[in-house]
Amino acid sequence: MLLPAENMRQHPWATLLLISLNLFVWFFSNHLVQQQQKQLETIQQQMSQIEVRYILQHPEFLDIPDYETKYRKILDGELIPKESKDYSVWQHLYLSLETLTHHNFFTQWGFVPVERNFLKIFTSLFLHVGLLHLFFNMLFLWIAGSRIEQIRGRKTLLAMYLLSGYCANLAHLIVYPDSTIPVIGASGAVAGIMGLFLVQPFKYRTPFIKKVRIPAYVYLLLWLLSQLAFAVFSSQRQAAHWVHFSGFIFGVFLGLLQEKKDGHKKRLESSMDRRPDFSPGEMELFWQRSSDDRLEEIRPHIPKLRQYLKKHPTDVRAAIFLTRACSLQGALTDAADACNLALTSLLETKRIGDILILYKELRDQSLFQLLPDSTLYRLAIFMEIEGYYYLEAAKLHMLYIQHFPKGDLRAKSICQLCKISKQHLNNTAIYQKTLALLNRDYPNDYPGLGSMDL
Repeated sequence: MLLPAENMRQHPWATLLLISLNLFVWFFSNHLVQQQQKQLETIQQQMSQIEVRYILQHPEFLDIPDYETKYRKILDGELIPKESKDYSVWQHLYLSLETLTHHNFFTQWGFVPVERNFLKIFTSLFLHVGLLHLFFNMLFLWIAGSRIEQIRGRKTLLAMYLLSGYCANLAHLIVYPDSTIPVIGASGAVAGIMGLFLVQPFKYRTPFIKKVRIPAYVYLLLWLLSQLAFAVFSSQRQAAHWVHFSGFIFGVFLGLLQEKKDGHKKRLESSMDRRPDFSPGEMELFWQRSSDDRLEEIRPHIPKLRQYLKKHPTDVRAAIFLTRACSLQGALTDAADACNLALTSLLETKRIGDILILYKELRDQSLFQLLPDSTLYRLAIFMEIEGYYYLEAAKLHMLYIQHFPKGDLRAKSICQLCKISKQHLNNTAIYQKTLALLNRDYPNDYPGLGSMDL
């Protein structure tokens, strides 16, 4: 369905932390939960064996929708006569069932509406019934949470997880105030993050049938309507659909509130829309005000950044900002072009400090293969001759050889890799493989290279 966040500028540590906590709790509690579930099933099976002896005389019990009502009627003697031995045995089993249920792991740590223990809401957000329950919650947490973390920051994601989960459980309490069934799972919290995801300024289009692509918000709205339908028309409480629905609505509300209060975006647009590009002073102000977690705000200004970078190609900060903004949009070719423009000028001026900064940006964004072959080769030579970064130079030559099989400088790149691996890295394996590649592809261009003292 929805695709995970790609081209991330930083690792989504908060999202990974939440997923890890959920996995940790599930793996260390699953064995205990399964044991308790087997004990409950055994007792319920024994109770059912007694009930079935009398059920033909009272067929109305077959229409009772939930266990609580049925057990209450049986305790009142409406199915099994109180003076019978079966009633005593059934009552003993019922008391054992109540004791085991009260000490059940989910009852102890999940949110039971009738108990009104609101601290348990937080612990319930990390509990899951089974593997599928865990898998789908964590899948959607990764899809929506990783992107929200990139745009809004880690603190916002963590706060959103806890707040939306808390409010979603309160909504379930309002609908089912006397329920004794524990509410567990991260569904309400994840639904809140999905709601926040819905109102963000970026838009995703996802594959549906062959080349037909549907906006991500269509999936989210369909999911929301399905949860509302289940919540209104379903009599089952095992799946807390009101938790899902209310968590999503809370996320939408909080997202709209954040957008409204986000005056920083409006200030940038109002102050910079009057000029076709930035002046150096405005660029400095833009750089100071815009944080990495708010790169989405500069999307309307990408054309201006391009114009600014053309006039000031050695401004590394502008190149990095433009690269990250284009990557955030998924325009990787534009991101590589921005780096190439700055890198070409920096290589001419031999500003090694700024070149290393751009090198790191290209590496983090995985953009090396999108650079022109001449720029990639020049960067590799610069790293080798000017900076003495032989390992980095070797990696760049390997990238050139791999991604430009018909490049005009491929033979030279292979030759340089031979030289670096033998003279500086002392790596015989790479040297032998590279030399074999050179002799295979260019047998007449570099005769006797293996015997030369490189």
